[in-house]
Amino acid sequence: LKELYTILIDPVKDEIKDAEQLVIIPNKSLHFLPFQALIDSSDSYLVNDYNITYEPSLSVHHLKKKEESTDKTAFFGVALSDVAVGLNIGLPGTEDELKNILPHFTNKLSSFGEESTETFVKENIGNYNYIHLATHGIFNFHQPVYSFLLFPPNETDDGRLTVHEVMGLKLNSRLVTLSACETGLGYLDRGDEIVGLSRSFLYAGSSAVIVSLWSVAD
Repeated sequence: LKELYTILIDPVKDEIKDAEQLVIIPNKSLHFLPFQALIDSSDSYLVNDYNITYEPSLSVHHLKKKEESTDKTAFFGVALSDVAVGLNIGLPGTEDELKNILPHFTNKLSSFGEESTETFVKENIGNYNYIHLATHGIFNFHQPVYSFLLFPPNETDDGRLTVHEVMGLKLNSRLVTLSACETGLGYLDRGDEIVGLSRSFLYAGSSAVIVSLWSVAD
């Protein structure tokens, strides 16, 4: 991490020294590097000095900057809770997570456990500005468009909200948080675009997405 800091940050250190926010537009394998974790010569992480966000491309960055900001604070959240789905264990910590977030909003809709179905998500997600999905994230290395977020299945849906399905949603959200494993992974195509869950939510209409590159405990 120190070596990567020397290669990637030191050459532009003077240009960014007075900035508070860094918007990083990665290239190729750098899409999978967490710049926040880079360490300088004094053993300080880059995230200690800057608020760091990423954009798929410069054109997307300019497009998002032009979008009208909104003060709406409608919140939508679901948590798998302690419900096991197939071979995927329950995640009791997700319920605590969502319950700690809900008091910060007055206009809100949420569901837990068996009620947090894919159908419930699809029918309601487009009406809210802040979206929080706490469940399992499964990355499909062979067919990235079939990577998915997992919910309890029902007679309407199989419980797998795939990249392909997300691209068909219509969102008007300021922030989508994918509180699940490996939601930042994807397939890097020839155009230096990542095909995965993070990009699918941007394409669906969210201004920003929080994702994880790793497997994490609930």
